[in-house]
Amino acid sequence: MKCHICERELTKEDIVTTVLRKGTGRVYKCPCCELGVLDNAEDESYYVDEYRKEYGPFFDEGTNAKEEFDIMSNLQEHRIKLIGHLFDKQKTLLEVGTCACQFLYHAKDMVRKADGYEINKSFAEYAQNKCGCRVFSDKKELQESSDKYDIICFFQVLEHVESPKDFVDFLYDKLNDDGHICIEVPTFSDALLSRYDIPDYKKIFYHKAHKWYFSEKSVRSLMGRLHFQKCDIYYTQDYFQNLNCPPFVL
Repeated sequence: MKCHICERELTKEDIVTTVLRKGTGRVYKCPCCELGVLDNAEDESYYVDEYRKEYGPFFDEGTNAKEEFDIMSNLQEHRIKLIGHLFDKQKTLLEVGTCACQFLYHAKDMVRKADGYEINKSFAEYAQNKCGCRVFSDKKELQESSDKYDIICFFQVLEHVESPKDFVDFLYDKLNDDGHICIEVPTFSDALLSRYDIPDYKKIFYHKAHKWYFSEKSVRSLMGRLHFQKCDIYYTQDYFQNLNCPPFVL
């Protein structure tokens, strides 16, 4: 097992937990760049077909697109507050991991054009109909599109992907010059982990659907190894989703 960022070989001394919420596996934390790595993560097909059957707005319960939208569309104020200053009627926006368009629904009228990308086809179809925005469900179709964007955002997505480096690199090609990428991820800075060290919370925080766990250091290291030299980092505590969610505005 190697760290995805610095490629340091991880050992048993780097294991932070062997107990997951659903599933089995071990989470390692790189002592150099502070990236967390799950050794038994799900592949992409899981997120196409199964993820929404197991996880939704209610703790460890599946959901459908309408239910997701009806609940989560009312909980987007903190995101708009943090990155809304980037929006104006001259800008174009792409949200990756659109889900049921709960964020895109609010953001679309703040920009000239808004698109989404969601690999769960039923959620993508719902989002497109509900939002009135184009929502890609096929990566190749997005890749081959000639459109580029001033703002690309993805919330609670990077921890699920096969390779964060490849994922961000792919999206960088869709970004206009002087554009911004806005990322929201769960982090080791969660107060119930870092300050209070509550054992039972670890059983919630670490779970089979998250391949990666981040810190400020690991995000800065990851982005610095790609194309970004500046990161503005903000922390918010969101226990509705049982996670600490800091958007990193780049």
